[in-house]
Amino acid sequence: MNRSIDTRLKKLEAADPSRAAQLFIIAGTTEAERQSQIDGLIRSGEAKETDSFIITGVPRSADRRFAAGRSPI
Repeated sequence: MNRSIDTRLKKLEAADPSRAAQLFIIAGTTEAERQSQIDGLIRSGEAKETDSFIITGVPRSADRRFAAGRSPI
């Protein structure tokens, strides 16, 4: 799927009032980095302000596959 279609799909999913609340796992060593990730997810339409965001505090290895995860609550 190309990037523009993926972006449009995410915006449509975010606009759906029946969308279930989501849980996002945020990575970042400082509060500013974590808030930047949250703001970016909201700005892109992938997340809503009413979603839940969690910071595990577990350091990730350099070969990690995901910087942030999403799971339906």
